[in-house]
Amino acid sequence: GGSYEDLVKAVKETETATGTVITITREEEKECFLVSVSGKTGHAAHPYNGLNGLTAALSLLEILPLCNRDGENALLSATRFWPFEDHNGRALGVDYRDEESGELTMSLDILHYEVKNAQGTEYELSGCFDCRAPICANDENLTEKVRRELSDAGFDMEQDAMTPVHYVPADSELVQKLLESYEVYFQKKGKPIAIGGGTYVHGLKRGVAFGCAEEDVDNRMHGDDEFMKLSILVKSAKIFADAILRLCG
Repeated sequence: GGSYEDLVKAVKETETATGTVITITREEEKECFLVSVSGKTGHAAHPYNGLNGLTAALSLLEILPLCNRDGENALLSATRFWPFEDHNGRALGVDYRDEESGELTMSLDILHYEVKNAQGTEYELSGCFDCRAPICANDENLTEKVRRELSDAGFDMEQDAMTPVHYVPADSELVQKLLESYEVYFQKKGKPIAIGGGTYVHGLKRGVAFGCAEEDVDNRMHGDDEFMKLSILVKSAKIFADAILRLCG
């Protein structure tokens, strides 16, 4: 449905509203247009630092005069649960947060949609979303709540349970000794932080991730031009050695 002019107008509106870059390519053989939406890469634990090209694409589809078919209607229903720039599961009613571990983050990262027949009554729609939950979240108030919300809209959720939250108290001996080593070499008060990243310590009951990043420095983790200062690597080596001596002493 709709015309090329409708498409161009919707693209301009979406670019202005989302900050993404959208290109239109005419595919002569298929007699259609290919629309590509480019956002900005962001770590799934910090989705607010990126621009989600997928949810921006859904925003574009929302304002296009699409055919009223089952497939398109099912696809557009995803915008209800993952609107552009909703990074905390607010639309699903799971925007939890607590003092110890911060706020829940959620992002829709993969979506596959394919129409199987001309009427649009047969289609395939599947996707994946990422969620990093605070301590106050559990299977009942998060997993099952999201499952019920999606089920009411005709979706099935495959995951049965959430991965248990990994938490080590800030006042534990391990954390306090690590902070002491940090304070010696940075000459300022250290503080533990909670992150949504899946680090190497989840298999250790009392393990914590330690080093090698500077506070307030964007190392572009998992993104383009990821980097680390050599001076910080050298300082980190000294801090690690100091921490080992404190913990083994």
